[in-house]
Amino acid sequence: MTSHQTRKPELAPGARVQATGQEHARLFYHYLDTNDQDGCASLVDTDARFTLPGGRVARGPEEAARMVCVRFGGERSHRLHRVIAQGDGLAVTGRHAAPEDKSDPTLQTDFVDVFTITEHGLLLSWRRFHSVD
Repeated sequence: MTSHQTRKPELAPGARVQATGQEHARLFYHYLDTNDQDGCASLVDTDARFTLPGGRVARGPEEAARMVCVRFGGERSHRLHRVIAQGDGLAVTGRHAAPEDKSDPTLQTDFVDVFTITEHGLLLSWRRFHSVD
């Protein structure tokens, strides 16, 4: 390396896991919005526990992906505002709209999703909180 070249700083292991988890969370919403259950499941840990509003719980990648895609997937859209990482946790804020609600902002729902990630950046737990009018 010459003196004018700078070396890109490496992320510490914790920061690397957080960055991977953030990328997995963003990709999870893409798969969710395209109703790709296999894609969603590929980002979820085998010991996962996902909880829907109302308390319904799914365990494992396939059950979690199926439950979330049935409830929030398909042609619905998630517009993410922020993805925040701290330790092994992620918080995602955004707005969700079913296809028929996209043109009417009053029918769209604000949400906060809270994830726990594994040491490999996989999604271990998920819980959604949404606005209620």
